[in-house]
Amino acid sequence: KFLPENMDRMTDEEVITWYFERLPIENAGKVKTITQRQEDMWTIQTREGKWFEVVYSPTLREIYDVVGPYPSYPEH
Repeated sequence: KFLPENMDRMTDEEVITWYFERLPIENAGKVKTITQRQEDMWTIQTREGKWFEVVYSPTLREIYDVVGPYPSYPEH
């Protein structure tokens, strides 16, 4: 299975970043900032200036939805 090495020693931010940077999303790129908005919702800004929302399961330690890119910080 597609998992990071030493995942048990990684923070949730590190796990989300690891998965996000390996997703086959055009223009996703590298993570510049990552912030937690709700228990399972995170906002990522890439180095290229794109914004994404990521839904993450802290129990499973997996991303299960990615929305974006947005041109600016996603407001709902």
